[in-house]
Amino acid sequence: MTLASIATLVFMTALLPLGLGVAVHSFAPAFAERFAKPISLIGVLALGIAVAIAVDNHPEQKLTMAAVLLYLLVNIVVSLAYHLWSKRRKPEA
Repeated sequence: MTLASIATLVFMTALLPLGLGVAVHSFAPAFAERFAKPISLIGVLALGIAVAIAVDNHPEQKLTMAAVLLYLLVNIVVSLAYHLWSKRRKPEA
C-alpha cells in the first residue's frame, strides 16, 4: 500500500466521520445527542461484520486481524479525544 492510499483510508474511515459528527453537533446538538448511541452501535456492528468478511475472504493474509485491531485502536483514541474535547466545550448545567 502506498502512503497516499493509507492516508485516504484513514481520512475516509476515521477523520471524515469524526468531522461530520463535530459539524452536526455544532449545528444541531439535540439531534446529535439523540442519534449518537444508535449510530455508534451501527458502527460497532459494521466493524464485527467487516472483520468476518475480511478474514473469510482472505484467510492467507495473516495481518488482516492486526490491521483491524490497529484500526480499532486508532478509532478508540480519536473517539476518546473527541469525547473529552466535547465535554470541555459543553457549558456547565
